[in-house]
Amino acid sequence: MERSSVEKNNRVGLFYVATAVQHECRDFSHPESGKRLASLEEHLKQNPDLQNLKFVPQSELIAGCVELVHDSKYIEKIKRISRKVKKRNWYLDRKDTYIDSGTFEAAYLAASTACAAITYITENKLDYAFCAIRPPGHHASRREAAGFCIFNNVAIASKFFLNLHPEKKVLVIDWDTHFGNGTFSVVKKIDSIYFFDISTIDFPIIGKPKKPEIKNRQSLIQVPRSSTQSEYLKKFSSQVEKIQQTFSPDIVLVSAGFDTHKRDPMRGFSLEEKAYFEMTKKLTDTFANIPVISVLEGGYNAQALVASIEQHLLALSSR
Repeated sequence: MERSSVEKNNRVGLFYVATAVQHECRDFSHPESGKRLASLEEHLKQNPDLQNLKFVPQSELIAGCVELVHDSKYIEKIKRISRKVKKRNWYLDRKDTYIDSGTFEAAYLAASTACAAITYITENKLDYAFCAIRPPGHHASRREAAGFCIFNNVAIASKFFLNLHPEKKVLVIDWDTHFGNGTFSVVKKIDSIYFFDISTIDFPIIGKPKKPEIKNRQSLIQVPRSSTQSEYLKKFSSQVEKIQQTFSPDIVLVSAGFDTHKRDPMRGFSLEEKAYFEMTKKLTDTFANIPVISVLEGGYNAQALVASIEQHLLALSSR
């Protein structure tokens, strides 16, 4: 998957769902809502440094992609509950994860969009991609929704890529403030996937009684909330360098949670927007000429989220 190093400009795509589907919490003000991304496109189009950013709308399901990761009975359950919703939402875990009338379609479209980005990259149409999709996915396991997540977008994209290229290797990086327990549960036994998670929320989380057992090709780092931004970035950079010494990925997939931002209501950490530029640049510099696809996870202050995504895209676009 190595790109030509003679290209002058990085070809970066922003993938999003163009079909209007009903996935909102109707009963109370939920942090995971469409308001998170409402101003993103307009904001990015005003930045002259992103004038070459390619906007890639998606409106079709990629049949079978969700089934690469999730149990058929679980998928049918989400479809069945979505159809039952009329005036009030259904909930799957203590009112954290809501189901609306369009949730099944929204979640399947989100996963399909991540897979569409894989296709663009493998066909050499783009160098890098960011998927501005919701609902998020990294807490969803094979048979269970959790933490606002229905289908695990990054795990699905990883399996989709490996189905196309079974001989290749994938590096999955999760920098959301919460541990990506769902992704970990899916990929931990796949030798061709390296999973690196850096989080700031203490274990246990999402029903885990203790910190997961770490094996080869897995790095789970927790950064104390008392740490500075500099200390956080140092730990991230150090681990990326260690991975590069022992693992040669053909593609990098990022569970890009921006809830480590200092203005995020989850208050997982205290990063500023520029930190996401530095983290992204560290990836593209360390894994030069290797494609990177990032997929939105957390980030619940709309202004901070848009500004953080902007910095992330500026880093992907820069040489």
